[in-house]
Amino acid sequence: MKEVQKYVLLLGALGLSACGMFQTPTKPTSPTTETTPNTNFDAQGTPIVCTNQSAGGNFPYNLNGPLWRQQFFLNDNGTPLNYSTFSTDLPAVGNISMNPYVYNSTGGTYTPGPWMYQHIYAPNVILTGTQTNGAAANNIVVTASGNYGLSYNASLKQFDLPVVSSSNKFKLYDAAGNLLPTEYGGSQTSMPSINGRVRIPTGQKVTLEFYLDPNVQYRPELIWATFKDASGVTKTDWVKVTMPYQEGILKVNAATYTVQEPTGIKTYQSAVNPLPKFKFVMRGYNNLVSSDRPFLNRQGIYYTWPSSVPSGNWTAWNQFMDERKDFVLNWNLYDQKVGSASVDASGNPVVNAATVTTPAQWNLGTPGYANDKNCISKTFAPESGSQQWFSVIQPAATVFSGATFTETQQGLKAEYFDNPDFTGKRVERLDSQINFNWGGYSPAPFISPETYSIRWSGSITPSYSEQYTFYFTGGSGMRLLVNGKTVIDQWDAPLSVATGTITLKAGVKYPIELQYQHPLGNAQAILEWSSMSQSRSVMDSSVFSPIPVSIIPVYKLRIGAYHENSQFVSVYSFISHILSQDNVAHSGWSGWILPENAEMNRLSWYLGFAKEKYKLYDNLRTEDGVFMGTGYICSDHNGSYGLGSKNGKCIYIDLLEDF
Repeated sequence: MKEVQKYVLLLGALGLSACGMFQTPTKPTSPTTETTPNTNFDAQGTPIVCTNQSAGGNFPYNLNGPLWRQQFFLNDNGTPLNYSTFSTDLPAVGNISMNPYVYNSTGGTYTPGPWMYQHIYAPNVILTGTQTNGAAANNIVVTASGNYGLSYNASLKQFDLPVVSSSNKFKLYDAAGNLLPTEYGGSQTSMPSINGRVRIPTGQKVTLEFYLDPNVQYRPELIWATFKDASGVTKTDWVKVTMPYQEGILKVNAATYTVQEPTGIKTYQSAVNPLPKFKFVMRGYNNLVSSDRPFLNRQGIYYTWPSSVPSGNWTAWNQFMDERKDFVLNWNLYDQKVGSASVDASGNPVVNAATVTTPAQWNLGTPGYANDKNCISKTFAPESGSQQWFSVIQPAATVFSGATFTETQQGLKAEYFDNPDFTGKRVERLDSQINFNWGGYSPAPFISPETYSIRWSGSITPSYSEQYTFYFTGGSGMRLLVNGKTVIDQWDAPLSVATGTITLKAGVKYPIELQYQHPLGNAQAILEWSSMSQSRSVMDSSVFSPIPVSIIPVYKLRIGAYHENSQFVSVYSFISHILSQDNVAHSGWSGWILPENAEMNRLSWYLGFAKEKYKLYDNLRTEDGVFMGTGYICSDHNGSYGLGSKNGKCIYIDLLEDF
């Protein structure tokens, strides 16, 4: 009973709902014009309206939860587009977590579920008929749509295969022409059955094909419709019509399926027991041609509105959804096609290849905030790629994918957060480079494309001892730290390309960290570098390690000479090579002369490694990056440190401060 109740709730939304995103696309009576050109789908039909937009233009949740909705319009070009297909890899049970909640005032519970549907709409049909009083009824408007797909059954952990036919509500006549009393709703749901309902277990590939037999059939029905009487007065009432319909055929290709037989659920292998083709009555379809036929695909998690949330209160609805812990991970949708087909004697489709189109021709746009016209909810996280992979993770869910990092790996540790403030970590992984152009897609599994943050960390090993320039292309807030120094800081006022410099030594491992924040817009992140000896290029994985290292100490020093009276004075030249191969100090002086007006007693240099007496220093360089060579400490003047000698006098270096 609970599952029946679930489908009553679910399919009410799949039919002719008057609310939000589940309203059947209506055809305009005259061409429509947008003040702003819409590039998200072909300029036909009626543009989609997303009713629950946030201030930034995003679509937080639709009427029934987080959703990615694709809508497009196609021209039949003389042959009805009556065939559609898609494939999907059903997520494993461990990748689905759904939690029941109270949805009505009597304490009834409902469990949400992942779903994926393809809709095929029919042009409106205008019929003539008879009113219940026997008078003529003209211009009777019949609307029709249908959909097929997959809906998760949480109690059985399998997927149902509902097929829905939506048209005017109706009553049937028996063979003798007598009106039967049962009234049927506008949306009729059928489930494939072989002596019991057929379902598809999780964790396998499924291909669904749905097509309409071009042969139109008819039957008498009493329908609720809008019409005109003989005087031209518009009315809405019950009228008797000869209702056209076509058989819809569902072909399911899956390795394994189950049947809920009277004795219990049994599992079958399609290779041994092939699935038949399932047929359904699609009311209101009469093989008409349309120059503006709408198609709609929807994916996400389906919820029914709880009684605790006032109807139409989007603020309360969004808060309710933000507190949910449900998720579905690593689902995909691929091999989508639409075309025209006939049906052979075995019931198989014979597809006219010349009529087939794919998403590449549908101009769907990016399934992210950038495609608001197609209504993607904020917790829906599609990833770019040849197959449309996505995850739907509600904000309160604790979903995390970790990784192990070792010294032998090449690349950086990457941490992906589902919020822009480095909270809600969803993914840890090894990124070989920082060279991404995500557009409006999610940057990683389980991450919403709307707002997120990323932290890359580890170490780099340069090849040359010289000054390096780092370049970051992205246009989002970011900071780059190398060896503990903030090399680039574009957090509050990001540039399209930001740069910064730092001097590094060949073969030394330096810690690196890049903090990235994506608030809104098409996203990219590219980290490059250059130096005097290497041209600008994306940093390669070979220079990266995901294991952090300690900051290499770098100090600001003053260098000078002492007279016999211990007066510190300026030095107008420096030692270019102080220590020979045999570590014997000598008096080799450089010819580089410092400016006469320089404040030599505060001249700053960089010095690395430890600072003990008699320690060999091999990381001494000028502030502008010129490498000085090696130096040997002497301490013949009151215990102070000195570097090299000239005429027996030490040149002293005083540590001023950490750099």
